[in-house]
Amino acid sequence: MPDLSLLQPLSMILRVRVNDLLSGVIIEEEQYREKSEHNLMSIRDLAELNYLKAIRAGLFGMLTVTALLIIYCCVHGVDAVGYGFAGLLFVFSAIVYFFRYRMNGGRTLYLYAIPAAVAGIANVIAFIVGTW
Repeated sequence: MPDLSLLQPLSMILRVRVNDLLSGVIIEEEQYREKSEHNLMSIRDLAELNYLKAIRAGLFGMLTVTALLIIYCCVHGVDAVGYGFAGLLFVFSAIVYFFRYRMNGGRTLYLYAIPAAVAGIANVIAFIVGTW
């Protein structure tokens, strides 16, 4: 699916309606409302799918860092509390915001991802340095 912001200019160039572009065919007036509703639902489903992909990526990142911290704690014989596991929330947030940024664009999501990533990395480093 192309960037949604490009659909209207593209439809003007091609002299068709946006709904025709989304459907892939020129829609007759009788079917226009039905096709419009179908296309809107498809876009909504795509947005939900993208959000779920971002959550899945965040969980995968968080579980990876969790596994590494647990292994580290077992090897060094330390309790698994403190900065390291607080950092997991930041890691999760950073990955989710970054994936949403990659899928949807928007600088705001990117600006959320950067401090969360820095905080997550700082917490994990502080945990490792504090238990070394």
